[in-house]
Amino acid sequence: MAYNREDDRWEVQRLSGVYALHCGDRVELNLGEGLSRVGRLEMDRVWYVTFGSISYYLREKQTYRIAI
Repeated sequence: MAYNREDDRWEVQRLSGVYALHCGDRVELNLGEGLSRVGRLEMDRVWYVTFGSISYYLREKQTYRIAI
C-alpha cells in the first residue's frame, strides 16, 4: 500500500492495475515478524487504520504490506 499524493489516497498495486482504497475499507496490516491485524482505513486530518479503540497513523512516505 502506497500513498498517492496527487489524489490524496492510499493505493494497492495489483496485477490487474491500481486499486484505490477508501474510508471504511477493511485491511489486514502486516506489522512484521509474522504479526498482522485486521483494521479499518479512516481519514481525519491524516489517514490512519483503526483496530477497535487503537489508531495507527499512516506515514505518507512509507509503504505498507496489506491484504484486502
